[in-house]
Amino acid sequence: MANTFSILPDGGRTRVFLCPACHETIALGCERCRFCSSVIDQQAAGAAADLMDRVNQACSDAEEIRYLLSMDTAAGDLALDRRPRGEVYLVPFLLARWWFQFGAIKIEDEDFKRAKRDLTILSWIGALLLVIGLIALAFKFLHK
Repeated sequence: MANTFSILPDGGRTRVFLCPACHETIALGCERCRFCSSVIDQQAAGAAADLMDRVNQACSDAEEIRYLLSMDTAAGDLALDRRPRGEVYLVPFLLARWWFQFGAIKIEDEDFKRAKRDLTILSWIGALLLVIGLIALAFKFLHK
């Protein structure tokens, strides 16, 4: 959405954050929470909206990485011992980029927890596959 054209600030989207009192999602710029009527500190609300934007981007990026690994053709290529498509080779770099950008975020958001858990599993599987590949490569050269 960041690449769309808009004459409105923030591309015309409404930035949101969680009310610190009732944890309902409300729009940035509100003076009071529409659910619990708590007074909103605008500076804290801006920081919370920034965090929510980062969490949303982290979840979106994690979904893209999962999609790259779940494509039928790439998975079929790996299972049939054929050369995988080029997108698969991007995954380790995308995983590293995700961990550097979003790995330190501490938040009790269920979607973010799931994204972090999934990418932790994918990272361990990737590391294991790398080790197995290096061992297989070593055996290949030692037994020629």
